[in-house]
Amino acid sequence: MPTPSAVPSSNESEPAVTTQTCFRIGTVTDLAEGLRFAHENGIAMPERPWGLKLLGYAVCAKLLHDPRFGRLLEAGVGFGDEMYRAFGGDGADTLPGRELWTIDNEAFYTPEQVERGRASRTHCANIDGLLGENRPELPAEHFDAVFSISALEHAPMDSVRAVCEDAFRVTVPGGLSVHTLDFAFDTIPERIEPWLTELRRAGFEIDEGGVDLTVGLTNAGGEAYLFEPAQNVFNTWCKRRIDDGKPLPRFATQHAAVIVVASKPE
Repeated sequence: MPTPSAVPSSNESEPAVTTQTCFRIGTVTDLAEGLRFAHENGIAMPERPWGLKLLGYAVCAKLLHDPRFGRLLEAGVGFGDEMYRAFGGDGADTLPGRELWTIDNEAFYTPEQVERGRASRTHCANIDGLLGENRPELPAEHFDAVFSISALEHAPMDSVRAVCEDAFRVTVPGGLSVHTLDFAFDTIPERIEPWLTELRRAGFEIDEGGVDLTVGLTNAGGEAYLFEPAQNVFNTWCKRRIDDGKPLPRFATQHAAVIVVASKPE
């Protein structure tokens, strides 16, 4: 397993980074501002249609760009390298000023996909497993931030507590847990509230003023929610079924992403 170069934790050399915590549905403004920030700061973003995945990339890149977040763990990385490249990796060079680890269950993917992902993330430590399994390869209180993009919503509901506790275990005091969780819009209150409860139970702090799960077209501040575009839904869920002659799934509602930013107390 490739081992990333040692990078000092933020707690070893810099004062804690103050970040506003939140637990709310993502908006069009979140995506637009994240992409603008990436453009203005030379952060590589994947070329793909606007949607929930791109929202996650933009949100995480904006929040975690600060070099004081030197040690990062991406959960549910799949076989992609989007955030590896956003943080400066190019597959052949070092990852300057960063120590990036990834964790995912390789059994979810084909051997070819796993190999392609590892080859494109040359200077990552790639762990075969899942957040929540208390993997011994993941050192306690090591990461300045644990993050995921459109991934943890696939965790069974009876594993949410273990996922939150494991994230807390590996995060340094003062570190962040940053995630975007995609859900069918009409299921958000019942599916997402256990995450809020278990993150807090594990010890993470989320300011009550940052919690907004208003159901509608806009949030409490009047900003329009970002829903998964029909083109993305077709390409992800429909095209292969049409090609394979299978019936199409029934879509009863739009999908949206909940942005989670939680902090571990000092």
